[in-house]
Amino acid sequence: MLKGRLYISRLVYNLAVGFGLFLLFIFFLEGNRLYKLQREEQNKALFEKSATIFSEKIGTFIHGLQGIGGLYHIKNFEVTPNEIHDYAIFRNNFINFKGALGYGFIRVVKEKEIPAYLKQQKKFYPDFHIKKMGNLETTDLYIVETIEPISTNSSAIGLVMNSEAGRKKAAIDSIESGHAMLTSKIHLVQNVNNESGFIYLLPIYETVTVPEKIADRVKKIKGWAFCPITLSSLIGPLTNLTDNLFSYELYDITNPSHVDLLYKNKKILLSTKAYQSEVIIGGRTFLLKGESVVKGLLILDILTIIFFLLSGFLYTFLLYKLRFFLNSRHVIEERVSIAENWNRAVIDSSTFSIISTLPNGIITTFNYQAEVMLGYKSEELVGLKTPQILHVEEEVISRAQELSKELGLIVTPGFEVFTLKAKLRGQDSNLWTYVKKDGSTIPIKLNVSCIKGANNEILGYLGLAEDISYQIELNQKIENQKIQLVHNAKMISLGEMAGGVAHEINTPLTVILNKTRKQLQNLKSTSVDHNKLIEDLEKIDMTVLKIAKIINGLKTFSRNSEMDSMVEANLENIVSDTLEFCKEIFKFKNVNLKISGSLNYKIKCRPAQISQVFLNLFNNSLDAIENLESKWIEIKCEKNYEHIILSFTDSGNGIEKNIVDKLMEPFFTTKEVGKGTGLGLSISLGIIKEHGGDFYFDETSQHTRFIVKFPDHGLN
Repeated sequence: MLKGRLYISRLVYNLAVGFGLFLLFIFFLEGNRLYKLQREEQNKALFEKSATIFSEKIGTFIHGLQGIGGLYHIKNFEVTPNEIHDYAIFRNNFINFKGALGYGFIRVVKEKEIPAYLKQQKKFYPDFHIKKMGNLETTDLYIVETIEPISTNSSAIGLVMNSEAGRKKAAIDSIESGHAMLTSKIHLVQNVNNESGFIYLLPIYETVTVPEKIADRVKKIKGWAFCPITLSSLIGPLTNLTDNLFSYELYDITNPSHVDLLYKNKKILLSTKAYQSEVIIGGRTFLLKGESVVKGLLILDILTIIFFLLSGFLYTFLLYKLRFFLNSRHVIEERVSIAENWNRAVIDSSTFSIISTLPNGIITTFNYQAEVMLGYKSEELVGLKTPQILHVEEEVISRAQELSKELGLIVTPGFEVFTLKAKLRGQDSNLWTYVKKDGSTIPIKLNVSCIKGANNEILGYLGLAEDISYQIELNQKIENQKIQLVHNAKMISLGEMAGGVAHEINTPLTVILNKTRKQLQNLKSTSVDHNKLIEDLEKIDMTVLKIAKIINGLKTFSRNSEMDSMVEANLENIVSDTLEFCKEIFKFKNVNLKISGSLNYKIKCRPAQISQVFLNLFNNSLDAIENLESKWIEIKCEKNYEHIILSFTDSGNGIEKNIVDKLMEPFFTTKEVGKGTGLGLSISLGIIKEHGGDFYFDETSQHTRFIVKFPDHGLN
């Protein structure tokens, strides 16, 4: 009986222990399952942030490229290496855009312009020469003109980008699309570590805005702002962010038939969970794959279960594993927290305002620079508002109308206005006005890109905004100085003819004085010849009208006409009015003036500016021929199917070849000190270019001849 009771007692005990161990084991398995699910969600979120940072890292370089493009536009594409160097230091390029080996400019050089271009560049780089990178033959060359810092990039100067297929394709794609483009993976010549990378190319056109038609883009391309980027500078932020929690593989899948593996850091893993995300930027599609590394946790298998049921010692082992599991969980949570804090620190340290949103527009990120720029705290907007609250309503409505017309869609004034083009093309860049919390406004340049998930679904949008107040102020100062410079040059040209103008007025004044005195004497006498009196008064009236015409011409010429609208004007009248300032000094210096062909053509112009060009040419001719035995100036006009062409020829023997190349440069003059500013021809060139025409020295003439071409707008 006792033996039976002991048996039953042991049986009950063993069953209780077994049941308890079984329950403990089930609890552990469930806890392990929940942990794995949570870990997978955390890793997925961390991986998606990695893809976002990769996209943001490339996106930041576009602002440096836009700055270089702006400088070339402001300087009318005549920028010296020293100016690029000073701009790079002022813009703080090497801190603001870490990862780029430098920033520079690639110029399109026509085949016929190559000798002159090489001669010009040797002034800055004495050993400058063209270096082809491949065997592609081409007429026009895409030449690396300059890049900063030059100390580490000198090997790139003079490279012909379109002599190698990969670089040529990216350049042409950027011209046709109007957007910045990345090359495929290439070898960077200036990288001493023989590392691969990319070149980011932003097309720069003659116009500030991108031409609407592809044909116009090809025609008006001037070159590219560019920066070489090392592959390691793009991968580095990913590995730093995740602290080796992921094994990465990066592919370029732009061409599905030629997938290029860019980076791989495969590790030995205990267990993995794979993720992937496509990033579309710079005309290329990248596939980022990641496998999360599960450290220190072994998943139980059937042998462990059998061992647990057969051995009481497994209880202690399970307790140990449970404790390890909990500790491991805290470590992972801490690492995720560190990664999130680091990500936030990176975003807050940016010099740009960074705002990210969900697909419906609700703000999810509002960095420190955005708080400083707009006066809001992040907690006032994150999760509550859309970026539309930061914009001027009239601009949003206007942009919606522009997009509707451009895309042939009905675009309503709302959040879609900021994201539609980014959704269609991967990114969009526009000028906007931000409204600060206090109601004041600030001009910005906003770049919007899509944030995409592993399945190419849109997770949200990222907006990087740059305050362009200083750039606008600087551009306005430059424009004002340009206007003042043109006006001063006009006054100098008029001053050079001042003697002739004074004589032109003094002569009729003398006539008026003599006629008046004579008739006063007649009126004082008893006999008055009324016919003679009427004749003299009519002569005085005609003389006064002549003086009035000269004075009105002076008033029209001397006023600042920079902001005048284009009007229809008769070319013959403009030439005639200009000659009013010159004909007396021509007579005084025995200069014979000839006019060949009819000048009776209408052009669309600002007459005062065209008169300034003509007066400058008359002044130059007068200075050049005044000591010659034969002194003449000929104006000839002819018309072809698309231009009205004026030639100004004088009896001079032409201009030396080494001087011709410098004629149109600002401040270049062959006149003696105090007699010329060196601005006349360069300003004249600018005026005619603004009128859509052309202005150049005719090297084929045996005499000194300048050609002025006006477009025929169908007015004749």
